Amino acid sequence: MWDIVKNYLTKEAITRYSSLKIAHPETATKLLVSVYQAIQQGYITEKIDDNKLKEILREIQGHKKDFRILSK
Repeated sequence: MWDIVKNYLTKEAITRYSSLKIAHPETATKLLVSVYQAIQQGYITEKIDDNKLKEILREIQGHKKDFRILSK
């Protein structure tokens, strides 16, 4: 799977994925599977740059609520 996906990533995107894999292996696996499926379905036909990879990552992670503790 990785051999196919890496052909669609720019050098910067590969670097980001590698860092993610070290820090958050579960999230990296989800990202890899999502990109692989998109390639297989024909949604991705050209190289994914770092910014696009970040967008895909945000979609995978969903919208997490930020909680702030406000002091008076």
